[in-house]
Amino acid sequence: MLIEDSASPRHVGSPADIDGEALERRLARRLLPPLFMVSLLCQLDRSNLAFAALQMDAQLGFSKTIHGLGSGLFFVGYLAQVPANMVCLAVGPRRWLPGLLVAWGCIAACFAGVRGVRSFLALRLLLGVAEAGAYPAIFVWLGAFFTPRQLGPAFTWVTTATAVAGLLGAPLAACLMSLDGALGLEGWRWLFLVEGFAPVLLAAALPFLLPATPLTAAFLAPAEQQWLWRQLQGEPGVELVGPPTAAAPAAATTTAAAAAALVEAAGAETAAADAGAAAEAAARRPLLPPDRDDSAAALPGGAATTATAGKAAPHKARPFGGGGALRAAIRGGLLDRRVYHLAAVMMLIDVVMNAANFFLPMIVRAVITGQFANEGGSGGGGRGGGGAAALNIRAALLSALPFCAAAVAMVANAHHARARDERRLHTALPMVATALALAGTPALVALGPAPALLGLSAAAAGIWAVHGPFFSWPAALLDRQPAALAFALIKSGGAVGGFAGPLAVGAMADVLGGWGGAMLLLAGCALACAGLVLVFDDRPRR
Repeated sequence: MLIEDSASPRHVGSPADIDGEALERRLARRLLPPLFMVSLLCQLDRSNLAFAALQMDAQLGFSKTIHGLGSGLFFVGYLAQVPANMVCLAVGPRRWLPGLLVAWGCIAACFAGVRGVRSFLALRLLLGVAEAGAYPAIFVWLGAFFTPRQLGPAFTWVTTATAVAGLLGAPLAACLMSLDGALGLEGWRWLFLVEGFAPVLLAAALPFLLPATPLTAAFLAPAEQQWLWRQLQGEPGVELVGPPTAAAPAAATTTAAAAAALVEAAGAETAAADAGAAAEAAARRPLLPPDRDDSAAALPGGAATTATAGKAAPHKARPFGGGGALRAAIRGGLLDRRVYHLAAVMMLIDVVMNAANFFLPMIVRAVITGQFANEGGSGGGGRGGGGAAALNIRAALLSALPFCAAAVAMVANAHHARARDERRLHTALPMVATALALAGTPALVALGPAPALLGLSAAAAGIWAVHGPFFSWPAALLDRQPAALAFALIKSGGAVGGFAGPLAVGAMADVLGGWGGAMLLLAGCALACAGLVLVFDDRPRR
């Protein structure tokens, strides 16, 4: 049973009474916080390695290259996003996402038992596989309730958690690592244990916190449900085959569509009851619709089904729509050259972003100790010295500053891009700013820790600011089902960058003995990314 809003659904007499902007705000208040928590825990469990490494690398003898390899192996597993999203389209995110939470939470907690390189690398790979479907599933779930124009800012609010995770994760990591020695466990092991079990708890609550479709949203009045469904259908490129289902960025089962049309046409209580039952059935059906029978009757709103005596006839769904719907989604989402261009952009974004994610606490420690240009091969901060422990905690806390700047920049840039209805410059210019900040970091370090932290904060703000305008592109260019698969493919391109970036930075830091060369490499990647964005052809296809 769905948990209802604190306020009961408002009485809405007809679709003409509905304030679309107010409804969008209400949807955001209801849907975004739980998905934000999913994103937050996802980011904490993938990036807590950056903070754990302040103690773990020295205690286990890991070099920066091993740290970078482990950080990057996560994204090899992350290449499973496309098949994971196909499963999500088949079963719906309301079933799929809680299972992913349980899987990655258990794997993340297992890092507390790491004893050497092999177990460390194996778990990082498994964690990537487990988390691969998370963001595509979030994208699919949001697509059930937000139009393509609204989807970019909505997804940005959710992915702001990637920056907030650094902001909150820094003091949380400092607190948990201060438990060093409690019950005979090192502080970094406590970090993995506590942050690993949190997603398992959220998984149990998630199906009760979020409705599967607008038609099963108890906090919406019936007229609001119908109005929202028709708004989603009315967007350019949306297939008019029924209301959204459990994953809902595109079409849904014809059964719920027929019942909804009957409610609108007749307004009878019995038809309303049928609509509610059909909507519940829709939530249990796969996203990809079954192939439609040619003899099905066409109903208002573009839905087609067979109905008798005011009731929608059941329709047997074959896996992935009997192949037809899936093939159409693949043609639209995976065979469009523009998607591969965006995947290349995402690869360069993630080279920079994930190198920052997994090495920022180490870089901050090097800045405040004056070892930016000549830090040794493996991280300090073992268990022995109180001074080393205090230094690690200080570095973890100061690492929150760049992530704070990143969180503010993400939201501000997304809303400005939406207000101007512009994506290209709102993606390219932050990458140029990132390149300049990274290239100038070695010079800022010479001026002192404060200017260096300011430069790192500017770089983080630029790289995280691209999320909103960039991730609204697939929904703006493609139909909903192809956009969902395109999103997974684009994120898979990012996974390549996520593997290469940390590995290259770690290896360069070991070979060169400092971080200056790595900063210049990342600056070059950011500049190349901006160039790719500027030449991207986002003109609509005819």
